[in-house]
Amino acid sequence: MCEACDSDEPFEPREAVRPEIIAAARAIEAALAGERAPDQAWVIYLGRAGGAVSWPQYQRIRVSFEAAYASTPPIRMKAPLGRGRAAIRCEGVA
Repeated sequence: MCEACDSDEPFEPREAVRPEIIAAARAIEAALAGERAPDQAWVIYLGRAGGAVSWPQYQRIRVSFEAAYASTPPIRMKAPLGRGRAAIRCEGVA
């Protein structure tokens, strides 16, 4: 069993994985040597369904996600223009 099943802590949902990360991870996994992880393993890994993923499938998917995150630029948040922006004005002391 995984830690989530053995834990007494309440389940906390994770932030959804961006679609471009999933697409990149699937492409990376497809290029790896060996048997591909089935679609159901991906669904379970992403937390969209319950079930178990075999250790080799888990390793393939995890390595693929690590590579996808490393190769995909992060999202940069922009501050809203206008209202809400703080400004500091330096007024020399004489």
